[in-house]
Amino acid sequence: MDNGGARVLIGVPTYPGHAFCRENLVKALIEISAPDNVDVYIAWNGDSEPYGLGDFPLAKYKPHKKLTANQILCAKQNMIRQRALEGDYTHLLMLESDHVPPNNVIPMLLSHNKDIVSALYFIRGRQDMVADLNKMPNAKQQLIDAGKYQTDTVWLIRECALPSIWGIQRTGISGIHQPHAYMKLWDLEDWIDARLRGERLKQILACGMGCVLISRDVLQKIVHEDEFGYSKRIGEKGQQQLTDYIFCDAVHRAGFEIYVDLECIVQHFHTDVQEIQGNKKWFGVEPGKGLPTKYKEPDYALSLAKQ
Repeated sequence: MDNGGARVLIGVPTYPGHAFCRENLVKALIEISAPDNVDVYIAWNGDSEPYGLGDFPLAKYKPHKKLTANQILCAKQNMIRQRALEGDYTHLLMLESDHVPPNNVIPMLLSHNKDIVSALYFIRGRQDMVADLNKMPNAKQQLIDAGKYQTDTVWLIRECALPSIWGIQRTGISGIHQPHAYMKLWDLEDWIDARLRGERLKQILACGMGCVLISRDVLQKIVHEDEFGYSKRIGEKGQQQLTDYIFCDAVHRAGFEIYVDLECIVQHFHTDVQEIQGNKKWFGVEPGKGLPTKYKEPDYALSLAKQ
């Protein structure tokens, strides 16, 4: 792809629930869309009329029946995709409406000359662990001294910020019962380690759809699917994946690669709702248990793990 002459559509699926950060979003969109080669298109659904979204072109989506949140989001993403294909755009920046990117997000992501590049943002995660206080004598004594000791078994909960990135982690161990590489939802240490190594562009397995630059080549081949369409396509019923993973899965199956720009940091606004109840929900595969079948090809998995 040639970055010269790029035309970018910023597509924003939104709804009334993101009103709490809408002012921040609109201010950023005005700045980012200032160049003549950048346009904005908003896809809205909700019981109320759209409000606070400036003068940007906007389409209303009205579900014809009771749909899941995934199905509604998927429909709005496809409305945006169609708008990009109908225009003379070379790229689509899919931007969720609770994400505020830096003003130079488009030149930053375009500079890599890749078909799909995600900016980096963080989600709220929760790590749960059941622990035996007999193996933690100092902690046990502290609880006894504080008059809070009740049982030897405790449930530990840690709130943490997680990059919205699934990468490939190499185990360094080979053998029939040990995979060479496995999927890993990144934590802060993964991002910090990569930055300390001087890395900026990193090939990854999957990302969230909060702020992703997608080339026209990809748009022409990939449509957004909800969990029901995905289950039908792969022939496995009851797949409860989110649209983020479903899109990334289709991208890999079509032969494209996904990257993340580790320097392009996006502000992700949160409500108090817990986003991740453990790593398993978002990607559908427990970390450390090996790759899904379609990613087990040694050349592909290890090429990512070696980076």
